[in-house]
Amino acid sequence: MINWKKYWSTYPTTVKGTDYLRQVGKTLQRQPILSSQFQCIVDDTASHLQLQPDDSLLDLCCGNGLITVNLASRCNNVVGIDYSEPLLAVAKRDHQRDNIKYILSSILDFDLAALSAGGLFSKIVMYEALQHFKKGDLHQILRVISTLTADNALILIGSIPDRTLKWKFYNTPKRQLIAIWRQLTGRDIIGSWWTREEISRIARQMGFHSQFLAQNYKLHTAQYRFDVLLRKA
Repeated sequence: MINWKKYWSTYPTTVKGTDYLRQVGKTLQRQPILSSQFQCIVDDTASHLQLQPDDSLLDLCCGNGLITVNLASRCNNVVGIDYSEPLLAVAKRDHQRDNIKYILSSILDFDLAALSAGGLFSKIVMYEALQHFKKGDLHQILRVISTLTADNALILIGSIPDRTLKWKFYNTPKRQLIAIWRQLTGRDIIGSWWTREEISRIARQMGFHSQFLAQNYKLHTAQYRFDVLLRKA
């Protein structure tokens, strides 16, 4: 498996400072996605989370803060967490607002006590990041989320690669051969592919209800990804 921490500590430094979409891998055919697609991501995230002006939002794996800053205008305060130093540097430089706090840390080992001292979060988002974790890490991620949220909190884990649609993504013989080779050598550029059953089972074990959502058809990722909305059971 790719060392994602190393990847996200080096790749962003190869992208110019204001090419924000490319910095976080939001590309299609090696070009940044359209602004309309990005706005769709922001609007759908806010809608799924039922984001309100008094909400306290935690953005896990926030990257360069591009989504974070767009959601910050719709809620009371936001904390963004990521382990990539170059991405957090961009977030603090270009996507800082009075109601945003950025923290450099992995979500698997940050200081829970210090973070929860500021109060529980009513909403949590982790967008297009679950693929960069091992299957066993989801237990720890949900344990962290459970500690930091109130009973009525909403949690959105967005844009998860769907294992049942993997070959719809790798949709030509050439792409399939490349995918098989990358899988065998631990270099799958997507990372971990998931099924709804896996996520539902782990969520139940950790005390969460799961509601699976189809992605907006306007997103090019809709053909091979899905979202899941979680609530404490």
